[in-house]
Amino acid sequence: MAELADETVLQVSQVERLAELGGFRADDSEAALYWTLVPELALVMMGEPVDTPPSMLRLLARSLARSVFARTGPSLTRIGPVLAVTTSVQHARVLGPVIGQLERRAGPGQTTHFPRLGPRQISRASRASARLERLLRSNDLLPPELGVEVFREVVRQTSIFLERARALFDDLRAPEVLVVATQHGAATRAVLCAAHEGGRTKTIYVPHAPLARNAFYRDLPVHRAVLRGTAEVDVYSQLGARADGMTSAGDPSVQPISVAQLPDTEARLLYAASPADTERLIQDVQVLSDSGHENIEVALHPRMQNDSTIRDFFPSTWMFNPLPSTYDRMATHGFEAVIQHGSGVGLEALSLGLPVIDLCNPGREPNYYYLREPEVAVVSSTSELDERLRNTIRSPEADAARKAYAQQWSQAVGDTAAKAVAAEIMTVLESPMPSDLVLDGWRSSP
Repeated sequence: MAELADETVLQVSQVERLAELGGFRADDSEAALYWTLVPELALVMMGEPVDTPPSMLRLLARSLARSVFARTGPSLTRIGPVLAVTTSVQHARVLGPVIGQLERRAGPGQTTHFPRLGPRQISRASRASARLERLLRSNDLLPPELGVEVFREVVRQTSIFLERARALFDDLRAPEVLVVATQHGAATRAVLCAAHEGGRTKTIYVPHAPLARNAFYRDLPVHRAVLRGTAEVDVYSQLGARADGMTSAGDPSVQPISVAQLPDTEARLLYAASPADTERLIQDVQVLSDSGHENIEVALHPRMQNDSTIRDFFPSTWMFNPLPSTYDRMATHGFEAVIQHGSGVGLEALSLGLPVIDLCNPGREPNYYYLREPEVAVVSSTSELDERLRNTIRSPEADAARKAYAQQWSQAVGDTAAKAVAAEIMTVLESPMPSDLVLDGWRSSP
């Protein structure tokens, strides 16, 4: 019987590193860049070491491209006085419907990108990244296993994004409202930093994923947070967020399915694969394989679907979700249970009444706050998985209880949620500039 690796030691080490990063205070000249970079730096530090980093020539070419080519960096959509920022498919999924609602009021949106940089701005960005690297290394904040070239690329890219974002907000044409879908991505934080420096733009956060249980999400560096459900508001309140800066509206990225009850199905399991490191994926597959269940279907995360080698990690007898949407597949097929490892798919499954089992390494807590007992079974081995599957109940009453629980974390979907988010944006647009951010987690860390 397989068991996930115990990650207690790794977890303790990572918590210590995050505390060091959160407690560090950069000098004034590097403070903005450090604030923009620190969550991304923490993610790099917690990831797998890169054995073969790109060549210096290739890294320099990338930085030059990001400096002078207009169509690099985040996608920006201007809808009248509102600017929406997306950097991934998931961001576009959640903000797309909201943009559609805003366009009904202000007319068609216009897609644009960061302004290009001139030689003086490129030089300034390079000097800032070099100063910050020296500062972090002199304070022993960078682990030895972090490749120098990789780290320099992260810092250089972030510095360039920050300079380009500042150019975006450095005149009277700056948007009145900025809407973002993440609060820890370096490119998005560069836009937030520049908007706050400019002082004329109100900022709004609309999450692209459920509230995660990690340091990156203990942060709402915006003037208004439009979260998914009242349970998310409660968690952030406990973390010290300003209560009058939060509300809940739902998840615009999920379209409602008009089914009264999920169809009956044979004993099939759905494994929602997440883009984690290779070793973790192998362990998940082994735990599932040893359970003896042959009727298993795999739903790949969007970032995994273009990887031509990813399917080689799964047994040949397992099938793959034939639909573009995992949500549509769950709603129209029905499963005995949905198995995952820290995925947001579980919340969508619960909203349909499906049982969810989360794979979680010993020494870790589940990745999302909604993943908790008894509403969600949390297991780390084949034996625990088998026991939970034997005790899984599918009945109208049990399904209804799971739906009610999910609604605490995501109170609405589709057009209902998109309209509610758009209404909040319009309220912020017509309100005075707030005096402070909802929760500046990295700046206020002890």
